Amino acid sequence: MNRAIEQQKWALDREIVITRVYDAPRELVFEAWTNPEHIVRWFGPKGFELTTHEIDIRVGGRWRFDFVAQDGTLWGN
Repeated sequence: MNRAIEQQKWALDREIVITRVYDAPRELVFEAWTNPEHIVRWFGPKGFELTTHEIDIRVGGRWRFDFVAQDGTLWGN
């Protein structure tokens, strides 16, 4: 099945909650999480590339991205 079609059929009622305290200004942490140019530099397993397809970080929004392993394996999220 085409991966894009498969992703469209995913349930959107799942939720992940991540909590961590950073010694940094709130605005800087928010920018690091919500700006696609920044998040690709630090989020995810070492050695993987991150491709953001859609990012809308707000209540009711969503973030669609892929991790790409060094061997080319695609992990859609």
